[in-house]
Amino acid sequence: LADNRPVWKWVGRFTNLSAMTGLSSPLSGIKNTLIGIPRAAGDFGFINTARGIGHFFSNPLEARRIAREKGYLDYGSRTLQLDLIGPENFNMKRLFNFNLMATTEGFNRIVSAHAGRLYFNQAKAVLRGEPGMFRMGTNKKRMRRLMEDLYKLNKSEIDLIESTKQESPHERPPELQKQLDAIHQKVEHYSHLSSQGGTSAVMLPLWMSSKEGRPLTLFQR
Repeated sequence: LADNRPVWKWVGRFTNLSAMTGLSSPLSGIKNTLIGIPRAAGDFGFINTARGIGHFFSNPLEARRIAREKGYLDYGSRTLQLDLIGPENFNMKRLFNFNLMATTEGFNRIVSAHAGRLYFNQAKAVLRGEPGMFRMGTNKKRMRRLMEDLYKLNKSEIDLIESTKQESPHERPPELQKQLDAIHQKVEHYSHLSSQGGTSAVMLPLWMSSKEGRPLTLFQR
């Protein structure tokens, strides 16, 4: 592969140029929203997604601050290392700021994280046999499968959620509350990943992150 390095270098440049050309329209960010919000509604329901949008617009600066602290604001931009794609004076990161892709990605992820948390709380109530505001059925097996597929919770985490009583966090043992907080953070993380996609190396097959695979899988990543 050492003899082919110039080839892969030029393939990478061609791929990056193609991506930048395809995303050069100032309307790319609008298209990003028109794709991302319906995906959130499909995963978490229209009402939860609408509440997520309301959560963002009630205080956009605070919503972005919290999202930045939790690590999912500009998640895609960071994991794709956009500042390394393209020429230094107009790389992909600057392009994403110009065409509003970075802005709308943050909006989509904040909405998805909030909507996913609301949907999780509804599924959690069904799993525990508690009354909920929305009818999601009474099939606990379906709720467990939903938590595994959508939020990537393991069996022990789901068992803990099911067995924990509906009580004030202050009334629970500190160690138990710490475990529950970690689960809720995981739920928010995978809420935006499940609906808006994730491009970190741990979320992809290893070959997609290789020197040879990266140029060929830019659009997928």
